[in-house]
Amino acid sequence: MRWILALVVVSASPLHAAGFIENICMVKSGQSALCACTQSVANSTLSQADQRTAASMIAEPDLYYDYAESTRNSKQAFIDRYDIWGDKVAELCVLEG
Repeated sequence: MRWILALVVVSASPLHAAGFIENICMVKSGQSALCACTQSVANSTLSQADQRTAASMIAEPDLYYDYAESTRNSKQAFIDRYDIWGDKVAELCVLEG
């Protein structure tokens, strides 16, 4: 459990360069620790291209359904990776106070 806290603290440090997901998360929620944690999980589970797509889905949630309902294998594969990322975020990241 300590490594999660350390990960959030390091990710939220001033030297940390925010990623696609962290940036949109801050716009949507303003919860810096949560956003840093979600970005950290994304860094370990999603490619940069997937992170850009995921950030777009956070900004426009209806995009998720466009991908989920698509018959294209690439979009279905992305949804599988996105859902795994979401499950890990739910497991590891805690909402602020």
